[in-house]
Amino acid sequence: LLFTLAGYKYIKSSTLHILVVEMPALESLMLGEKTAVVFDIGTVYTKCGFAGETGPRFIIPTAITLPTGEKKSISSCDGKDENRDFLKTFLYNIYYRYLLVNPKDRRVVVVESILRPSSFKEVLADVFFNHFEAPSVLFAASHLMALFTLGISSAIVLDCGYIDAQVLPVYEGYTLLNAWQSAQLGSKRIHENIKCYLKENAKLMDVVNGESHLSPCSDSFVSEHIIEDIKVRTCFISPRNRAIQW
Repeated sequence: LLFTLAGYKYIKSSTLHILVVEMPALESLMLGEKTAVVFDIGTVYTKCGFAGETGPRFIIPTAITLPTGEKKSISSCDGKDENRDFLKTFLYNIYYRYLLVNPKDRRVVVVESILRPSSFKEVLADVFFNHFEAPSVLFAASHLMALFTLGISSAIVLDCGYIDAQVLPVYEGYTLLNAWQSAQLGSKRIHENIKCYLKENAKLMDVVNGESHLSPCSDSFVSEHIIEDIKVRTCFISPRNRAIQW
């Protein structure tokens, strides 16, 4: 389905049509004089970089700092106007502080979840076209892009995010949406469990006049930053042989 936004025409298609449209488009972007900028905007973290590279250049929090010094995340935005203001500031920081490129010279590839609301995509396209004047914007389903990097066309893709985990089978480049499954088992649930364990079992050691004292873990200590650090350093699946050694 083609529709026009402020003089620009772009494609709004279902996931089933994305493979047909996007695979040749991605190849053309890579072969151009200037490679496309790739964005993967998540609930907590955003990955950004350039097409054709082996990995993202930067992985940064999906948040901005307000003039008051307060941190604002994309999940706290309510409505199109707030999303638009947030994306303008957030994408400006990525372009000029991290990637150091002119947005007018770079095509854009947005890797997105199949559950992303259409209203958010429309606001994002509006910001890219009308604010940053990007030459083109391509929305690519994350499940299909996972197969594109491996050079295969059929697989069961598991996408573990912050809010939930999604399982979607892909056969010969077509997503089988009728077999899609989701569970509220993402990083957020891990954060909640770690926080609960710390409150119940952790003790803080205070040293007063050379003597150590143990006190219950306070809410101020159990911050998202500390929980994230614990999760990244300790919560992972290890091979059995390595687990036996430890």
